[in-house]
Amino acid sequence: MKIYIKCIIAVLAAITGISANAAFTYDSAAKTLTDGIWTLHAELAKNSTDELEVNGSKGSFNGTEPSPINLTDIYDSEGKRYKAVSFETFSHHKPESSTLSEHIDKLTEFIAPDCRKLAGSGCFKNCSVLTNVYLNSSVTNFAGHRPFGGCSSLKLFFPRELNITTIPTEAFKDCAKLAGEFSFPKCTGNNGGGGWFNGCEEIESIKMPLMTSIPGSSFSNCKKLKYVEFSKEISEISSWVFSGCVSLPGDCIRAMLNPGITRLGTNDGDVKYIFSNCSSFDGALEWNFPNLASTNVVGLGYFQGCTSLQEVVFKTYVYEIRGSAFCNLAPGAEIFMHPEPVKIFEALSVGNAKGPFIKVYIDEESEDEWVDVIDKTYHVLRKENFNNRSWSDKTNDGKSTRSRDDMVARMIEDQLMCAKDPNIDDVKINQRNVIAFCMQDKSGGKFSDYPCFWLIKKSKTGLKVIVR
Repeated sequence: MKIYIKCIIAVLAAITGISANAAFTYDSAAKTLTDGIWTLHAELAKNSTDELEVNGSKGSFNGTEPSPINLTDIYDSEGKRYKAVSFETFSHHKPESSTLSEHIDKLTEFIAPDCRKLAGSGCFKNCSVLTNVYLNSSVTNFAGHRPFGGCSSLKLFFPRELNITTIPTEAFKDCAKLAGEFSFPKCTGNNGGGGWFNGCEEIESIKMPLMTSIPGSSFSNCKKLKYVEFSKEISEISSWVFSGCVSLPGDCIRAMLNPGITRLGTNDGDVKYIFSNCSSFDGALEWNFPNLASTNVVGLGYFQGCTSLQEVVFKTYVYEIRGSAFCNLAPGAEIFMHPEPVKIFEALSVGNAKGPFIKVYIDEESEDEWVDVIDKTYHVLRKENFNNRSWSDKTNDGKSTRSRDDMVARMIEDQLMCAKDPNIDDVKINQRNVIAFCMQDKSGGKFSDYPCFWLIKKSKTGLKVIVR
């Protein structure tokens, strides 16, 4: 097995530039390991006479140039070989208490093929020149918090299948160069929080088939993330989890959003930005979450900037649609609302800044109720006023108005829905079942950038019927 591991390291060294082995000497009397550059404190593991538990927080660094820690070969003065099975380094809570923490800009590689356990919160946090990490394939303990957070140069990490049962908070946060795939086949929980791969711009695939809860910001800004896998019984997805995952496709997102979900958002006061700017979220979204309790709302910016999302269908009721929830979806995207009107419809809840605008379908029987809710935060130009040249609308603060000309200027951006009729020199709506045109209610500013949408009657059969 040892020969096999050495062969792997040799191959990786040739391909990736991992440093050649530099043997450490173990002094059993002084309880130290040294390679002439690094000096580390080590105790014999209780279950073995050749297994070392290395305490890096009691170590020292004697050089001035960036150097690796390579624990592949460890010998004492008599030539006996030892194995480094665990490694404990500085805590991110008290970095000033550790010598090693003063040299986070010196550790270039950590190669420990016998190491099954990392200990100490923030053990390699902010090691800015650390490029390669090589551990034993049977790693079962992965530190308390932030083991590799802020390792901005980290590219190579082994193993990629980690058989840990809990993943540390911000385990690989801001490891922007860490690419490829990770698998956590036994992971069912976390050590107190999320942010696991937040800012890992090159990561492409994450598999956690037993995980039922995803805490906040776990995959934020993973720009190349194309595949995720969680338990089919996933129940909780917290705020910011996939914000900025511009490559994550609709099929992966739909696989997560099962009817058994009990919470979307971190808590009742933090319900926001779960899928914001997921611009590859294509196809349709079905809002079918009968078990949502305290977070039974479409939270702030949930799907903002999902510019490929073409359709949303509400199968279950929501109390509130918060700001920017469906702002700037695919051109002409369609949203089919639940028959019962929401109680709160915040500013920027729905709308595209440029035409073609979003089409929002509501039941004809609840038309007035919907308009009453919407016109608290939007200018609502109803169909009967489409050709009323004297129409104007005051903003909520009463300081400015939106004239019909303002509204028409926005309406005609959507040439699929309306056009300018040369016969009457006025706007002509091409669809008879339109109820109103809605534009964000905002005082001042450049109204030509305000999000807008169409309010349209939904057929009684539940099918969209557009009469031209």
